[in-house]
Amino acid sequence: MVNQKWFKIALAGAVFIFANSVNAQFKFSKVNIADGVKTGVKSGDKVDLRLSPTGNVEQNFVVDLDIAAFRKAYKYDVVMIAYLRNDQVNFSYVHEFESVLNTKKYGGKGIIPIYAYDTKKFKETDYRTLAKNEITYEGPTPVSRKIAVYGSFITGEEGYFDANDMYQFRNKYSPGELLGYIELNTIYNKKQLDDYSAQQKKESYYQAERDLDRMQSSFKRNVVENVNQYLAPVVATPMYGALSEGMTEVWNSKVKAVEANKSPENAEKFIASVTELNKDLEIMYAVAKKDKNVLKTLNKEIKTKKTTEEKWEYIQANK
Repeated sequence: MVNQKWFKIALAGAVFIFANSVNAQFKFSKVNIADGVKTGVKSGDKVDLRLSPTGNVEQNFVVDLDIAAFRKAYKYDVVMIAYLRNDQVNFSYVHEFESVLNTKKYGGKGIIPIYAYDTKKFKETDYRTLAKNEITYEGPTPVSRKIAVYGSFITGEEGYFDANDMYQFRNKYSPGELLGYIELNTIYNKKQLDDYSAQQKKESYYQAERDLDRMQSSFKRNVVENVNQYLAPVVATPMYGALSEGMTEVWNSKVKAVEANKSPENAEKFIASVTELNKDLEIMYAVAKKDKNVLKTLNKEIKTKKTTEEKWEYIQANK
C-alpha cells in the first residue's frame, strides 16, 4: 500500500534531472485515441488534451518506464508515476524495485507503460492506468494537470490501519525527487462549456427565487415593523402609518414588476431584477432606521405624494 504523503510535492520552481533531454529510463508520449498514433513528448512540455462532448479524453498520455535503464541510471528504491491536479497527487503508480512481486514479475528488466487515463484501448497487456477517462468542466478557474515522475528511497517502515481496520506495516519513503513531467493543457469541448453555462443559469434562477422570498420577509420584518415601532405610541396600533403604507405600496409595485419576469424563459431579466430589488430594499431599510423625529417628518410629508413613483423618489431622497 502506497503512502502518498511523501510525494505531495509542488512542481513550481523545482529542479529535476535531464529535464531537457530524452530519457531512456522513462519516456513521455501522446497517444491519439481514435487512431492509436503515438508521438513522443519532451519532459517539461505543455501538451494539448482535447475532450469530447461527453468529457472523454481524445488524447491519452503514457510514461514508458524502462526498469533496467532506470535502475542503471538511478539508485532509487522507488519510482512513482503521478497524476497531479493543481500540483497535488491525485493518482499514482508506485514501483518498488526490490519488492517480492516486482522482482518476480520483472526480474529487473522490462518496460511498464503507465497511461494517464483509463480509455480501455491499449495494445500492451501489462499496462497501468492512473485517472478515469472523463473530465468535467468545473468553471472558469484554471485547473492544472500534470504527469510527473519521482524517485525516492525506502527509509523504514510505518504502521497503519487498512480498509478492514487491520493493523499493517508498509514501507516509508523519503520525499520524492522530481525527475521529469509534462503539463496537460485541457481544451474543453464547446458542449461542455454550454452545458455548464446552462446549469449555472438554472442555479442562478433558483437562487433568485429564494432571494425574492427572503426579501419579502425581510421587508416586513426590517422595514414595515421598524417604521411602525418608531411611529406608533403603541406598537399594535400605529397612529402614523402613512410612511409604512407608502413604503409598502412602493415595495409591492416593485415586487409585481419583478414577478412579471419570473419564468425560466426570462431567467436573465428575472435574476437582474431581483438584484436591483435587493438594492431598493437596502434603501428602504436605511430609511426605516432613521431617528424617530425624522421618521415623523417623513410620515407627514409622504402624504403629499400622490403617485407610487413620487413616493419612491421621496424615499430615495431621504435615505
